[in-house]
Amino acid sequence: MLPDRTETAEPAEPGAGRPIPRTGWRDAVLPIVAGALCALAQPPLHLLPLLFVGFGLLFLRLGAIDRLGPALAAGWLFGIGYFSAGLYWLGLPVVIDVPGDFDRDLLLVAGLVGFPAAAIAAGVLGARLAGRRRIGRRWVGAVAAALVLALWIALAVAFLPGRFTWMIPFNVFGLGAVLAATTAVATGIAWRAAPGGGVRRVLALAAAWAALEWVRGVILTGFPWNLAAAVWAEFPGAAQSLAWWGPFGLSLVTVALAALPAALIGKAARNRRTLAWTGGLTAATAAVLVTGFFTIPAAV
Repeated sequence: MLPDRTETAEPAEPGAGRPIPRTGWRDAVLPIVAGALCALAQPPLHLLPLLFVGFGLLFLRLGAIDRLGPALAAGWLFGIGYFSAGLYWLGLPVVIDVPGDFDRDLLLVAGLVGFPAAAIAAGVLGARLAGRRRIGRRWVGAVAAALVLALWIALAVAFLPGRFTWMIPFNVFGLGAVLAATTAVATGIAWRAAPGGGVRRVLALAAAWAALEWVRGVILTGFPWNLAAAVWAEFPGAAQSLAWWGPFGLSLVTVALAALPAALIGKAARNRRTLAWTGGLTAATAAVLVTGFFTIPAAV
């Protein structure tokens, strides 16, 4: 009797032998939101707890991925949210010629919040309608989002004040999408270097992130904006530790510290070795950060 070909063999490693889940709109929106949350930890807001939330969500998303392509996509979308939220001010130059009786901040919000919200909503709605009719969901979603883009340009040119107001999304999200290539490479390296997840993936993500920050700060004269190390600007002791390892070293430590809690979720929380590594790394990181206080001269 021939064996039943519908049976699935016992997977040799996590994720093996399992069906590849379809990528839904939540998988696309979640990394963007996570990146934007991390940007809120930067100056001038300094909402440091959001850094742990954002990197935690990214780390958990990588744990649910079993192919390199989606890992790169997750990092790219995360970078779009991270850099676009951190570089929102790039939309201000294009509203400089708006008459004084118009609210420039409102125009900026319309371009940076209203436009992407409408584009995402149109993409999701188009994909759902396409799914019911069994046609290409991704293509329909992309076309719907492109139509929103065209509609934004037409309405902005026709009704909004200022000659360049229509460029707001392009200034901010365009550069964000380009810079996000570095975060995509970082998540791809982390996923490939540590397929089992856990603390190894945390270290791989932190090292790749810091290395790509260095690349971003050097290539084509550099654009070292939104460094992870900048979240410590209002914490003198941690900021003074720059004397020990520089901005990129502090970024490595920052990303590792932010992603570590997510490594304890799920099966990793029951692994004593993981707990030991996590506790040791956390203690070592905290100790080095505290050393910065000793470099601050006493007030006279």
